[in-house]
Amino acid sequence: NIVTPSFYNLRSDGTISKNVNEDGKTYVEWAHRHNLEIWANVSNSHLNNIDKMHDILSNFETRAKLIDDIVKKMQEDNVDGINIDFENMYKEDKDKFSRLIIELAPRIHDLGKNISVETLAPDRSDTWSLCYDRHTIGRVADYIIFHGYDENTGTTGSVAGGDWTELNIKKYL
Repeated sequence: NIVTPSFYNLRSDGTISKNVNEDGKTYVEWAHRHNLEIWANVSNSHLNNIDKMHDILSNFETRAKLIDDIVKKMQEDNVDGINIDFENMYKEDKDKFSRLIIELAPRIHDLGKNISVETLAPDRSDTWSLCYDRHTIGRVADYIIFHGYDENTGTTGSVAGGDWTELNIKKYL
């Protein structure tokens, strides 16, 4: 009952760009008519710069600008929630990323909307997995979404075995 389209991308100045055009607005209207919620995805994949991500997370004013921009765009696009999908961050920035979620969540909840945060399996690399404080995020966000597909990359078909997926779910819990 929830769909998460890739509506927003993080920019280097701490604002987000929109991928939502008239087709996106039509999609939101269609989803709502069919009792589906839209939780727009915000990704940092287009930023593709770990140092710039560090700068954004480290600066209160920049985080506040990002939060304001997310809230504004959510209202403009009539979405029901937000999905934060930030990857490739320094392990040393995990508390800063948690701070962003701590500052963002009340603003989202004040709108009567939900926030989910995507994270990778809790045992990979410093910049792709160990950069999340899942306990803090889990207390603040409504949902954590586990990237249960990333055991193997560069393959086609299923990319995560059942044993690997179960092991990592247990690590989360």
